[in-house]
Amino acid sequence: MRNVYHYSGAKLGNALGAIWAFVHTMEQGDIVLVRNGAWLSIGIISPYRYVKHLDNDIDGFCHQRSVEWKVMNENVRLYHENVHETLRHPGVVTKSKYTVHEFQLGI
Repeated sequence: MRNVYHYSGAKLGNALGAIWAFVHTMEQGDIVLVRNGAWLSIGIISPYRYVKHLDNDIDGFCHQRSVEWKVMNENVRLYHENVHETLRHPGVVTKSKYTVHEFQLGI
């Protein structure tokens, strides 16, 4: 990440932390919330896989997970405050203190 994307300092640390969480913390079946402005997408994570032939300075993206999207681009205002609180976390990847039931996602 330093050589290809020229990340350094806190930006490099945040990116490496996100990759670590992506590989070692997330588990198959976990719920993922992705916010894009006023829109929210919700999905279920697949198992982690490492794709060796993509582990190079040109292709990248050798660490992979698929997502089964259950909700795509729905207005975030429709969701419970617990969802909003979790989405306010400054990290790229965060583990919520709430259960799926407490999010009241309806999926």
